[in-house]
Amino acid sequence: MPEIGALKTALVVGAGMAGLCTARQLLRIGLKVLVLEASSDIGGVWVRDYDGYGLQIPWKHYQFPEFLWPEEIQPVEEYPSGAQVLAYIRAFAAHFGLLRCVRLNCKLLRLRWCDETREWETLYCDSVKQRFFKAKFDYTVICTGLYSNPNIPYYKGVESFAGLQIHAKEFTEMSLARGRRVVIIGSGKTAMDCASGLLVSRCAASVTLLYRSAHWPVPRSVLGIPVRRLLFSRAVASMLPPYYTASCVDRAVHAIVRPLKRLFWRGLECAINKKLHMGNGKLEAPPVGLPGDLFYGGQILDDSGAEMMHCEQLTAIKGEINKFVRNGVILLDGTFRPADVILYCTGYKKSYDYLEADLRLKLEVQKDGLYLYRNCLPPHVRHLAFVGSEVNTYASILTYSLTEFTVRP
Repeated sequence: MPEIGALKTALVVGAGMAGLCTARQLLRIGLKVLVLEASSDIGGVWVRDYDGYGLQIPWKHYQFPEFLWPEEIQPVEEYPSGAQVLAYIRAFAAHFGLLRCVRLNCKLLRLRWCDETREWETLYCDSVKQRFFKAKFDYTVICTGLYSNPNIPYYKGVESFAGLQIHAKEFTEMSLARGRRVVIIGSGKTAMDCASGLLVSRCAASVTLLYRSAHWPVPRSVLGIPVRRLLFSRAVASMLPPYYTASCVDRAVHAIVRPLKRLFWRGLECAINKKLHMGNGKLEAPPVGLPGDLFYGGQILDDSGAEMMHCEQLTAIKGEINKFVRNGVILLDGTFRPADVILYCTGYKKSYDYLEADLRLKLEVQKDGLYLYRNCLPPHVRHLAFVGSEVNTYASILTYSLTEFTVRP
């Protein structure tokens, strides 16, 4: 744990929800804080993303404990748009005076620990002023998020494709695909949102959803029951497998009622299958059960997403691309799919290039990121923390709880 009482200065990297929440906590305990934000605005992922992006949980579940949604900007709809969430984050930053700590257009280039001074030495660049700056801090918190560096896989013949290739992060206007045949690579939440937006708006001539493994797309209501009551309640949480710290008694109770739990989840899966017509020429049923998939691939569809499953213009194919040709793609099984637009919904990749090699060794960087205490504190490196950059949080209350660990003595 960091020696909070001995710290005077802190660096926060990233001015999204996690970064601003962290800055608030550090200021509250009396530290002098600098927040570096590489883009030209605060808000992180909510500043700019694919057309139609928004919150996939009710806004009442996405609030700062210290600052609830102000009445004047409270969403009318239960699921607000990205712009509405951004307005809320800006209001939070203004309320606590966080903007004075933020330097926009500033990207961290190097971070190293100096044993002699027991400080973090940093080098960052201001892209507007085109100047480099050096600074030292007692404590550093990385809040760069999970959606910074788009991942675009390479395929054979990709240079020969005559159409448009674009990652979802840059797909900010549906008009880019107007009247065109679109192939979407991926089956996550972003892929489903982009597909539904293109189909419901009747913008694309056709949409092909190309995926390797399906996930459970959960509609906002199942059997007339809002998803918030199905997935965000203690009653349903009790239907999950026991946590690894569960007592012997809890595990015994779970073993007794396991058939009932299986029946509950199976019934819910059947209801979703029936509503979305999964397996009937569209998405196939996922290989894992709903409770297992929710932990790493959970996605809540908006109303247009459920409607999308009935569109004739949608074709869902389980497969992978073998190579590109001028007017489309050829799959591993030899099938040809014509395309004018390739939309990569292939996620993001992590980068630790700003960390020096010896620090990366101490952090024990793995292929899938870092393994941290409480998902925020590295066991072998003091005075360093990660919030919102190594683990996804569905609700802001979870992000807030992580920031509390970063300021505990």
